[in-house]
Amino acid sequence: MKKRFDQVQVIEFLREVDAAASLRALCREHGFNDAAQALLRRTCGAMRSPQARQLRQLQQENQRLRALLALQQRERERIKQALRQAF
Repeated sequence: MKKRFDQVQVIEFLREVDAAASLRALCREHGFNDAAQALLRRTCGAMRSPQARQLRQLQQENQRLRALLALQQRERERIKQALRQAF
């Protein structure tokens, strides 16, 4: 079973690692393997908790806007098709 951690949890984990705690003990405690720690540091290492929350909000807003755009494009195609059939 694959565990999923949100960015805030990963950032807190990386802060604990930076505080010179034992890496293996922290990985065991939080459920990360040793190899995952390097990957997590690369993806979220420079971020802080407020930045991660803002990134998540922006991603959700982007997803909502993409859905609205797709809906608008479908409606536009329906209107074009109706105009073609009318003439």
